Amino acid sequence: MKNKQEKYFFSRTSGLVILAGAVLIIIWGLWTVPLMGINEGRRAVTVQEMIRHGNWLIPTMNGQIYINKPPLFYWLMLFTTKIFHSTAEWVLRLPSALAALTTCGLLFRSVKKYINRDTAILAILILATSLTFTRRAHWAEIEMLLTFFCVASNLFFYDYYLSGKTLFLWVSYLCMGLAILTKGPVALVFYLPPLMAFGLLKRSVKIRHGLLFWPGWIVMLIVGGTWYVVIWFSKAGPLLRQVINVDLVGKTMGGLSGRKPFYTYILNLLGIFAPWTLLPILRAKKIKALFTSPATIYFTLQAIIPLAIMSLIASKHNKYILPLLPAMATCLAVYLLDFCNWLAAHYQKKGRKYFTIFAFSLLAGYFIFYVALEPRVYRYRYSAFKPLLVKLKQVRGQAPLYCLSKVHFIQLIFYYGQPIPEITAAQLKKMVDEKRPFLLLAESHSWSLLPKQGLKVLLKLECYRKRNRAVKLLSNFSSGNIRKPYKTISYPGSPTLYSKLEEKLLEDSGLIFFDAHVWTFNDSNGEPAIYQIDKRNGKISQTVILQNAKNHDWEDITQDKEYIYVGDFGNNRGNRNNLKIYKICKKDIDKEKICKVKAAVINFSYNDRGDDCINRYIDHNCESLISLNDSLIIFTKTPWGESKMYRMPKMPGSYQLDPIVTLAADGMITGADFNGNMDELVLIGYNNGLPFIFLIPGFHGQGFSPEKIRRINLVGFKGAYTEGICWVNNQTLLISNEQNKIFKQAVYQLNIRRALKSKTD
Repeated sequence: MKNKQEKYFFSRTSGLVILAGAVLIIIWGLWTVPLMGINEGRRAVTVQEMIRHGNWLIPTMNGQIYINKPPLFYWLMLFTTKIFHSTAEWVLRLPSALAALTTCGLLFRSVKKYINRDTAILAILILATSLTFTRRAHWAEIEMLLTFFCVASNLFFYDYYLSGKTLFLWVSYLCMGLAILTKGPVALVFYLPPLMAFGLLKRSVKIRHGLLFWPGWIVMLIVGGTWYVVIWFSKAGPLLRQVINVDLVGKTMGGLSGRKPFYTYILNLLGIFAPWTLLPILRAKKIKALFTSPATIYFTLQAIIPLAIMSLIASKHNKYILPLLPAMATCLAVYLLDFCNWLAAHYQKKGRKYFTIFAFSLLAGYFIFYVALEPRVYRYRYSAFKPLLVKLKQVRGQAPLYCLSKVHFIQLIFYYGQPIPEITAAQLKKMVDEKRPFLLLAESHSWSLLPKQGLKVLLKLECYRKRNRAVKLLSNFSSGNIRKPYKTISYPGSPTLYSKLEEKLLEDSGLIFFDAHVWTFNDSNGEPAIYQIDKRNGKISQTVILQNAKNHDWEDITQDKEYIYVGDFGNNRGNRNNLKIYKICKKDIDKEKICKVKAAVINFSYNDRGDDCINRYIDHNCESLISLNDSLIIFTKTPWGESKMYRMPKMPGSYQLDPIVTLAADGMITGADFNGNMDELVLIGYNNGLPFIFLIPGFHGQGFSPEKIRRINLVGFKGAYTEGICWVNNQTLLISNEQNKIFKQAVYQLNIRRALKSKTD
């Protein structure tokens, strides 16, 4: 029963601050880093393939049946993806974080009820300042869910022991069944042995009856065992028998290499709970405090009995003992409270004050770590993701992609979005000899298997997964020889100067030709205004300020007979959710030098946008906008040279867009305009400093006819940062150039018909 203190060590406010800090540490940071470990990658890929194939019963990973772990954690991840319509990292990690929160909640409730409030607060403080516990709360791995069900089953059994209510017994066995469905029969190690030890120690008939409660065993077996029975008699049965052999014989009996000594976990726990583990060492005589009440004895047995059993198992990893950490934290909390009471007795208010400040500082340090330091400390684990994915998407579709030997970097499959078949060295040699085009990923451990000839390195990255690992992307063909679906023309001349631009327009972007003048604007964080340019001197002759707008990242501008449209949809960092287009009525623009108008707003988002930590930073940036009949059309840009086309109404509102067509632009599209007289679309962009223009005749907003498309490389304009383009008439285009080391900011003109007569590549 509860041991009441005459006076609490923690005030109500201090206790609430510690609990709130623990909640923040557990929740904060789910979204700050990509998938960190191989196991996170395994869970994410499995869920991704469950969604793709609709098979929730027999999991697959990288296209192969994967039943190494039961499916409950996958099902919970699927549930969160359904709720939030997303497979972002924080959505996949949410079940782990919620399991950690509920574990702490149950622990606090039980310790407060059966020991005292201060011990409960200290137990949560110790867990929240354990890097092992909080990091597992942040990862999409099964151990935290297992921990919750094991802790819940034990705490509800203790509720039954004290109250005699059979309901608690039912819930206890149900939770253990769910624990088995989370990670298998290993969950019983954290349940049966400590309960049996407690029953023998207390000589309790009630505990014996609880352990022999056969309806509970039936519930546990049905909940935890049904999936195994179904799989045993399915096509995956042989694989299940193989998994059982590996787990029982290999990990348990020592069939796997790398056996660690039995005292490994004892040493590791000193670090897992540092600095709190100093107390049992410095105050060893206080060990009797762990045996002063049935509750402290129960928690002590819940910690040391599973620890002893797990220490005998051959394979050892800190995550394997995660379910006993809450009980161990409670034991440490008993020690810690004794120390706190000693502080209060000898130093009175100062003792409470300094310990509370220390606890707050420790919590703040962990919070800062997850907010600001973790992405930097572990950057080496995922720094190769972005450049590798950019290159993979650049060459995607040119040839099938394989991985030599085993895909150890399983997270890559998740971000790539589709399986990467594994091949052996013999299969690779045969493919090289047959000269079948293919792409190949080879991690550094498999480089010795690569043939000496026949492969070209497209990309090599160091620090891949680990600091001493690397990866190569190879092919047996030259990607430059892939035939594009359009004709390319090299124009040796250079566009001629149309108008200089004043210093205020260093980052001029889109262009329109309206009222016999050029209009432009500055992009990101510039003034929310468009400027009319005096061709004679490049000065701003009129400024139209949008009173209700902000220039987050304006990128392009277009018009129809009645309105001007300004696209605030630049998204270089990939973190914007406020994409919009401003609609300005031309009649509202008077002749004043500085004119203020109010614009209607068209909001939009992409239905196909990647929302994970990697793809959202390299996809769905946009710098191009055109007007076509009653629609606005935008064109995205990507580092790998694709451009997707999306269409939305001109009416103010909020729209979710789906891609209509994708253009293999082989460069980044930065501007667009449409000539309604000729039904011709022009797109402008650049690739490695070489500007180009796409001329697409017969455009009606539904797609492209590749055989009609012409790509014009502006060879004589190399080095220009071409940002905007617009038609002046059926022959002349205006091109805006942002200032760089080679060219000043200016507007140039090009006779597109003359350029089309240049030599075809």
